[in-house]
Amino acid sequence: MPVSPVDRAKVRLALASLETDIVFPAIEFDQSIGTRIENSMRKKLRSALNASADLFSVNKHFLNDDFTIIDCVLAPILWRLEYFGINLTSDHKHMKDYMERVFSREAFQHSLTEDEEEMHL
Repeated sequence: MPVSPVDRAKVRLALASLETDIVFPAIEFDQSIGTRIENSMRKKLRSALNASADLFSVNKHFLNDDFTIIDCVLAPILWRLEYFGINLTSDHKHMKDYMERVFSREAFQHSLTEDEEEMHL
């Protein structure tokens, strides 16, 4: 967490928003795979990602130049996009660049399970 109380508050607010807008839809989508609502849940997650796409262009990491817990929350979801059948377009260049930066981190690579590694083969 950031040292500054203001920055910590910003991170907490961003986390609360991400949970509602991206994390919960991702969990719901994952649970819907193979059911009749899979496509509608995929659209819901894709829409949430599209709505936040501009936020990836502002800083090196999500809402900050420093790697924070927000990035730790987002990375596993973004890692699964291909597995979820969500393909990013050229409109998502900044998000793709962000993903490349986060996914190339040694700590992220070490955190992946075998199943997660296979999602990107």
